[in-house]
Amino acid sequence: MLSVDGLAKVRNLRADPRVSVVAEAGERGNIRGVAVQGRAEFLSDGPERRALVERFLKKYHPQLEKYWGGRAMPANRVMFRIVPARVRSWGLG
Repeated sequence: MLSVDGLAKVRNLRADPRVSVVAEAGERGNIRGVAVQGRAEFLSDGPERRALVERFLKKYHPQLEKYWGGRAMPANRVMFRIVPARVRSWGLG
């Protein structure tokens, strides 16, 4: 995940990295989804983070490059991943 350094959510994750993410889709009576609980792990600059930035750039080309003003992730951006401790799903059949 990407965010802007200094935002409340980033400060909160640095103070307490516990996180929960839920994604749902469907209509009433046919809801499916996934819930992930775990810890946020911030990625410092290095080969792994640079490879992930390239994946984001490829996926969101050309919008992300326009938004960033180039191919480099702006210095005020942070990248973190969620290290899952618990994953639940429903309606995925």
